[in-house]
Amino acid sequence: RSAGEDVNVVVDMTEAGRKFAAPSPAHPVFYLPIVIGYREEGQSIAGEKPPPPAGEILPCFEAALARQGYRMVESTREKPALVVVFAWGSWNPVMVDLPPAPASSDGTSPYGELQNPAVPLNSGDMLGLVAGNTVHNLPWVPDFMTDLDRDAIRSDVNEPHYFALVAAFEWTNVRPHKRVLLWTAKMSIRSTGMWLTEILPAMIEGGGPFFGRETTRRQTVTVPLGPEGRVKLGELHIEAVDEDKLSEQKSPTGKKP
Repeated sequence: RSAGEDVNVVVDMTEAGRKFAAPSPAHPVFYLPIVIGYREEGQSIAGEKPPPPAGEILPCFEAALARQGYRMVESTREKPALVVVFAWGSWNPVMVDLPPAPASSDGTSPYGELQNPAVPLNSGDMLGLVAGNTVHNLPWVPDFMTDLDRDAIRSDVNEPHYFALVAAFEWTNVRPHKRVLLWTAKMSIRSTGMWLTEILPAMIEGGGPFFGRETTRRQTVTVPLGPEGRVKLGELHIEAVDEDKLSEQKSPTGKKP
């Protein structure tokens, strides 16, 4: 297992969000949380472990936001400026095979070297997760050339991912049911070969420095992936399990493919 895993981070900002004064730890803004919790989007994958409880994950979001000057309301003396929504889970492509295509006059397939390739039905949703609005800033290149960022995003669209999402709305517009979105931060990582319980706290912490800051290009942060553990309430850290007990609990098929 490698020392770290690459997490993709994109933050989409609205016009209202660009006008909102960015907070800092010295000059914080307060928010009310709305916890959507665990979500499964796209194709279901058999054998997924149960997600971590919301009570263990919310402190991870709270700590990451606090370091950027966003503080959860804890008393009636603190007036909220925002409503912040939290969600996490898995987001997977729904793949379908293209029908066979007739060969062209020169005998070649319109699919190129691929034979009846599979494509994701929910490519728009996957693109929004792994690239967001940054896709509009990718350079145009002709078909016979490659662009590393574009190629990486195109590849990610076809792969299952874990995700964590933070969305900030202006509080003053919540009561009249006219919610104004300010920004949405999306952290994602390919889920093959790992479990959500292993990576989710590190994903949230790694994406924290970008909260409330628009990304013009997709960002990649390397985060540690350690043994599964429990995220304790209070100060954020991961409590590792006993290795002997862990090996006893694992079955021969206990490792995710």
